Amino acid sequence: MELSLPYQLGKYLLTEEIGHGGFSYVYKAKCENYKIDFVAKILKIKEKSSVDHVFNAEVSALTSLNHPNIIRLYDTFVQDDLFVMILEYCPNGCLMDELKKVKAFNYDEFVYYGRQIVDALTYCHSKNIAHRDIKLQNILIDAYGRPKLADFGISMKMENENLAETFNGSLSYTAPEILCKKAYDPFMADVWSLGVTFAIMATGTNPWIGAGETHELKRSIMIGTYQLSKTVNSKIASLIRQMLNIDPKQRILMHKIKNSPVFKMCLPGFNTFSGKTPEFDALSISGRRYSKQFPEHSNNNTSRPEEDQIKLISIYRKNILNGFTTSKRIVPRLTCSRVPTYI
Repeated sequence: MELSLPYQLGKYLLTEEIGHGGFSYVYKAKCENYKIDFVAKILKIKEKSSVDHVFNAEVSALTSLNHPNIIRLYDTFVQDDLFVMILEYCPNGCLMDELKKVKAFNYDEFVYYGRQIVDALTYCHSKNIAHRDIKLQNILIDAYGRPKLADFGISMKMENENLAETFNGSLSYTAPEILCKKAYDPFMADVWSLGVTFAIMATGTNPWIGAGETHELKRSIMIGTYQLSKTVNSKIASLIRQMLNIDPKQRILMHKIKNSPVFKMCLPGFNTFSGKTPEFDALSISGRRYSKQFPEHSNNNTSRPEEDQIKLISIYRKNILNGFTTSKRIVPRLTCSRVPTYI
């Protein structure tokens, strides 16, 4: 299903195809009411019968979630036999694209991306939503370098501690209990998938690199024989091992990941003021490098930065959080109210 561009869908003008998958086509879209770009995710209605659960799951999940590190849903409608979702546009690709630029993330980069991903997934689980397809390709990077958890097409809302029985995610990220074809806890399966994601982030390679054939890959996953370079930071390596425990009952929980030594530490450049400041945690990697040019200080240090430097950092911090924009701001159409920022 390809559209002749430019193509008008309601108030949205589709200008460029971004990609397509088995279920949908994705286009860059402009809206005459706002000076920002959107993404239009489109499914043809006559094809809807077999895959409507994918869009229903994504719409249901995104209308229940409001978090700075989760992709936003702004609108849904039907026109010209097309089912349309209007989503937040992330111009910098996905986390895999960022990883390819450096081969493997250093400690600061790993913590910067990892902590925000953990915050997003912890928030999902607090809403009883399991993502079920965590991987680098489903973590998008917005215009300010912030990771955004996306693609909730096979997500699942869990009630009353029920177990899941189906799975359609990527094999390399699949938890061993799923391969046993038994009912499983999708939240603990998310932890496993995130562990594989972290392993790739830290090493730049798939931890199952020795398993070429599908049956070899499945065997490696089920017995937990993965490869982790000795050059990986010891704290990160320890966390990954706890996440890739083949016994889901022994696997580390999300709240413990969030409070692990890896993510509890104060990142370089965040001690410019008194201790750890949540606002500075929102800075991108380039923003942290920018903040490092100012001298460190404490209340007991007579060498303090000039007032204009403090003012400049404050302005930079505020702009990061506000998105560097003076354009008309909009709230997701299907979201009832704002929630506090999770950092």
